[in-house]
Amino acid sequence: MQSYAATEFPVSELEVTEAQNKLQAARDELETIEHETQAKRGALQQVGGDVYKQRAAEAEAQLQTAKQRERESDLDFNAWELLRQTLREAEQEEGSPWAPCCLARSHRVFPN
Repeated sequence: MQSYAATEFPVSELEVTEAQNKLQAARDELETIEHETQAKRGALQQVGGDVYKQRAAEAEAQLQTAKQRERESDLDFNAWELLRQTLREAEQEEGSPWAPCCLARSHRVFPN
């Protein structure tokens, strides 16, 4: 293999030190930017997570409200149905004078 002479460039110690300082400053700036980026990502994830948790809590509250309304509606229905059946039985057994009025109303609420 042939040996080639290295080309020499006149570089002073001062130029080398300045170049190293510039390189270190660029690395420091890059590291600062990376830390800021990570911090912003973390904050964004936290905010996104909080929004998700808040929406989930609101949806859960709405679900519980809907379930409570359903239970109340079922209770109302069952109460009216019991009243209708009781009045019908009373009319059939005793011929109560007020039973037809109440039965007519219960038929409007609960048609057959």
